[in-house]
Amino acid sequence: MRGVMNRKNRQAQVALFIVIGMVLVISASILIYYEYLYNGTSEPHIVQLDLCPDDTVFEACSYDKPLFCAYDSEIEELALVKDCTRCGCPEGMACMGSSCEEIDNKQDFPFTIFFVPLNYEPDDSRFISRVNEIKEELKLEFHFPDTTFVILDEQLETDAVCDIDLGAVSLFAEDWYLEKNDKFLPAPAPYRYRIFAIDKLLQDVDECGCGFTYLYGDAIYLGGQECSQRVNVADHEFGHTFGLCDEYDTCVWEATNGLSRCKNKKPNALNSDCGNECCSAKGACCNGKYSDSGFNVMGSADLPDERDFNYESSSVIGKNICQTDFILFLCEMEI
Repeated sequence: MRGVMNRKNRQAQVALFIVIGMVLVISASILIYYEYLYNGTSEPHIVQLDLCPDDTVFEACSYDKPLFCAYDSEIEELALVKDCTRCGCPEGMACMGSSCEEIDNKQDFPFTIFFVPLNYEPDDSRFISRVNEIKEELKLEFHFPDTTFVILDEQLETDAVCDIDLGAVSLFAEDWYLEKNDKFLPAPAPYRYRIFAIDKLLQDVDECGCGFTYLYGDAIYLGGQECSQRVNVADHEFGHTFGLCDEYDTCVWEATNGLSRCKNKKPNALNSDCGNECCSAKGACCNGKYSDSGFNVMGSADLPDERDFNYESSSVIGKNICQTDFILFLCEMEI
């Protein structure tokens, strides 16, 4: 009998030790967890986003134009830098290089489109041919008079292609205008002029596409590749400068709208062939929104070729131009 009781006591002791061990393990785990969570302070551990001093997210524009949140290699931390080519300028100011400067916005200046020859001689027939195709397309769509279009008679030489500074292109055109007219260009804001920089050099399409600009920017880059010579690509980038976002992927539209409000509505199953598809990692999901002849120019640059400005895009561009130019025929139209 005593032997049986001893065995039971030993079993009880073993069970007790096991329970105590489990309690210790659980307690230690809880302590380790809270040590990690609180870092030894009364404040919880929070994963920090990459933010600039004014809480602007990394690689985004601050509400205080033209500041942009970027990594400053000199101080080795995030900092706000002036970049009006990306972020635009406050009303009444113009983008000069990367900074905003006050310019008289009240001078009489009709909407103008400048063409800058990049690595082309200004009288190169290939450059002139590309210019004429863009001119005819925009004249047909917006009834621009011939005086709207100005071809610079000076070449801008640069080895930069995908990494070209559009701010430098704008400065080149502004300096040219000042030299020719003895006065500054008016501020591009809200919508006074646009600049097409047409390059002879072949760009890496995988890196920077057929062309590029910034939303609400004033300068557009078109490379020398075959796809860059399609007039619908010029139309597409022209639309971006008026706040029209890409319509070939619903997720791309949403991401852009989150940073800079899009002037066009989101593509969906009713107004496009996109549905609710997202494929930003692969390229274009769809052709884009519909237009009278096929698809809108803000969709994919790929086939089909049947593209034009749909009513929404034409209205956005036309109304914005008419804010500062009441001479154009399009301003008399009901758009």
